[in-house]
This record gives sequence, structure tokens and C-alpha cells, in this order.
Amino acid sequence: VPLVVDGERSGGVPPAASLADYERHEVVGAGTEGVVYRGTHRATGAVVALKKIRVGAQRAQQGVTFQALREIGLLSELGAHRNVLRLHAAFVHHANVYAVLDFMCADVEKVVRAGHVPLPLA
Repeated sequence: VPLVVDGERSGGVPPAASLADYERHEVVGAGTEGVVYRGTHRATGAVVALKKIRVGAQRAQQGVTFQALREIGLLSELGAHRNVLRLHAAFVHHANVYAVLDFMCADVEKVVRAGHVPLPLA
């Protein structure tokens, strides 16, 4: 998955994705690294998770965290596996990194805390 910076890859190659390709909906999760939104791919209507990894002004000196880069790198290497969220795209938009992932109806924390959460079969 190529990393796209503000709509362009190096060498002027057209981007694989940009924030303009997605409609951003409600927040479905948040943590120390950023915020996750439910999103829709404008061209296909596919529902995705848009993970906005905070870099912004407060973290500009530090840049993207090692954990965020490791997550994107590992998901990119794993590709399509039925037990792993698929990373569809990763790009930079206004000093924030976005990862476009499969959308899940529940997260691991909710499943563990509830003891049981019925999940649809893939």
C-alpha cells in the first residue's frame, strides 16, 4: 500500500487514495493515537474505517509515532488474510496520517469487556 502525501506520491504518480475519495461519518472510536471514523468510499459505496492518526501541531516535532508506522507497515505486509483487518490505503492529509481499513461492527475491547458479542460471519 503506497503512502500518499497530500494527494501526491513522489514523482508525480497519481495517488492511490486521498481523503476526497471518502465521505467521513461519525466517530466510532478514539484513543491515544487518534480517532476512527466510519466512512464511505465515494466511488464504490464501500463502508470503511478511516483511522486518523494524530500528528498535527502538537506532535509535529515528534512526527508519526513508531507504533503507527509499525501498524501500517505490518498491515500492508499481511495483505488479505481472513483474520486480519485489510489496509486498503494510507495517506497524509493536512499533517495527519489516515489509514483506510475494513469496517468492523465491534472492536476487541468491547468483545472482551462484554464477554460475548455476536459477530456476523465473514
